[in-house]
Amino acid sequence: MDEAAIADVNGYIHGSVVGYYQKYFQRKSWSDAAEQIIHKVNPRLVNDFWIDYPELPSRSNFLEIFWKIQSFLSQGRGRWYADPDLAPGLFGRVITTHLVYALAGDANSKDKYPWDDVQVVGEFFDNVSSIYVEGLSNLLHHARETFTRQPMRLFLHGFNVLGCLMELWMFDRSGVYSCEVFDIRKEPERFITVIIGYSLMGDAELGLMQLVKADEIGKYISLKGDHEATEASLYLEEQPIVVPEGIVGECTTCYRARRVDSNRWDFIVKLKWRLAESRPEEKLLRVLRERNISGVVQFFGQQDLASTKNLRQSLQFGACREFVSGTIQMPNAERWEVSEQGRSDTTGFMKRGIIDRTIETESNSNQDHESIKNRTFSCVVVFPPGRPLLMYKTVVELLEGFRDAMKGHRSLYQDAKILHQDVSIQNIIITEPENGSGPKGMMIDLDSAMELAVGPNRTGELLGTKPFMAIGLLKGKMHTYRHDLESFLYVFLWVAVCNRSPELPETSRLRQWSLGSWWQLAQKKTRDMRKEHFARITAEFAAEFHGLKGLVENLREVLFPVRNGMLWIETDETAEAIDRLYDGMIDAFDTAIASHRHML
Repeated sequence: MDEAAIADVNGYIHGSVVGYYQKYFQRKSWSDAAEQIIHKVNPRLVNDFWIDYPELPSRSNFLEIFWKIQSFLSQGRGRWYADPDLAPGLFGRVITTHLVYALAGDANSKDKYPWDDVQVVGEFFDNVSSIYVEGLSNLLHHARETFTRQPMRLFLHGFNVLGCLMELWMFDRSGVYSCEVFDIRKEPERFITVIIGYSLMGDAELGLMQLVKADEIGKYISLKGDHEATEASLYLEEQPIVVPEGIVGECTTCYRARRVDSNRWDFIVKLKWRLAESRPEEKLLRVLRERNISGVVQFFGQQDLASTKNLRQSLQFGACREFVSGTIQMPNAERWEVSEQGRSDTTGFMKRGIIDRTIETESNSNQDHESIKNRTFSCVVVFPPGRPLLMYKTVVELLEGFRDAMKGHRSLYQDAKILHQDVSIQNIIITEPENGSGPKGMMIDLDSAMELAVGPNRTGELLGTKPFMAIGLLKGKMHTYRHDLESFLYVFLWVAVCNRSPELPETSRLRQWSLGSWWQLAQKKTRDMRKEHFARITAEFAAEFHGLKGLVENLREVLFPVRNGMLWIETDETAEAIDRLYDGMIDAFDTAIASHRHML
């Protein structure tokens, strides 16, 4: 069971969406071809059941029919892969078959999926000991893998077959949704249409977007800069420097890019699915350019590409749904029953699919629930480019990057009157200024930023990246500059413990900063910031950071003075206090940089 995959979409689920089959499988350019194959397969019904579909379908029976249908197709654009899996389940061994459809790949490969080219994911579960949520978990796992390898795709088709019943799925950045469940034995023509349809769909129908083009030089995007008369061709680095892991949300992807006549990376191309109602990042970037603010990335150009509202057009959704904590697996209700006539009886087993496995979320209004609010897929290009924090070359470079990013944050707050509000490991980059002049670290991503004169986008909104959020924020306080500075400390601790790995060690205390309610997280961080517990975190530092335990202790003392025997986590908004806190943290980094340079 992939619990992370389930958690990713929980609360962002819709079932039995009205109009699903009509939107994706009827009146298509390939409908006539599908109809011809239906006639060739010639599914015969006896007593309203397709007699060629097994009464108790097994993996081999299902695949025999599946491959037979595919054999009538002469113009498919890719191939299907089927990979068996025999895994532990609630009833002993659960037999499942993973199916994926890809546009390319090694024709001789039977056990590896070409994830860069996968277009459809599917699951078939053995009919005797099937578990609905385990099948869905597998499906979500493969969907996440596909989106990770293809971060620019708009959506992804999927299906889940449990014995004789089929549920079609769609995955996009606003959530996941399914059609009504149908019985393959009673509607064989629908089954054949779906399977053939996947193989005949065009790029747009499969969720592909032709944003990236290619020529003899490489892959590029075309975008008109704010102050340019014509579109510029920006050539992308082969691999992105930031890749999203989940399905639902902003799912930011970043590439470094350059002009055709440049021998160095000039830009960062940022692709993300922002909430359409949120304040666009480019608006604040233009403000920074007008006010000549340094230490923060500069704006080149922007383009909106798609929206989930348009992608879901003509569909009718009910309430958002979620799994009930602790009741995801329900073995007693999920056995197949065999009737006296010998046919498997699915009544009550999967009659309504996901609807029978979930409950409505607290908000039943489509307008009020964030999961189905419109998301806009936008491309924002900024400069200069940089490297993620974990790609630092030396400790001194990392320290300089932190110090200069903090200076940029100060300028953003004090000069531009903008509060960043999401200081995280993803939103600080290491830069390489030409001729050695200029900041060596910068803040990026102003999607959560707030103009002080305007105030928050939504009252009471909690912004930030969970493991790096300040204690006061977790306790419901209004966001302040001090909370962002506290986040700088948490990011540095994270880098020091990770040891250049994207993941924390399994035993790290910092993992607990992502688990639990907001109040529980506040309690955990308050405990860890006390002097006697703080040493347990610094004990986890990688070897090259052992000499920086004094730095983080200085930062801790600046941020958390003890008053009346308690850590003080409040914010002093006076001008003197603001300067004192910024100066104290920047000076601590300057001292550490000088010390490390002396050691070299």
